Amino acid sequence: MRETFLLIVRCLWWVTVVGAATTFGALYGWQGYGWDGALGYGLIGLGAGSTFAAFPGACLDLFLSLADIT
Repeated sequence: MRETFLLIVRCLWWVTVVGAATTFGALYGWQGYGWDGALGYGLIGLGAGSTFAAFPGACLDLFLSLADIT
């Protein structure tokens, strides 16, 4: 039961992070460069989202270190 729950949570995490990064990249590319930019930045977003989804601890550490303003 626990393994199934963890698998579902991991799948939801992956879909959310990769989908958001790809969408953000495609929208950014579309606004600035049209179809070519949407495709290029969407692929960059896919790669970055896949990296963040594979290493959630590193992703959260990165965001917390960027937010730490002392």
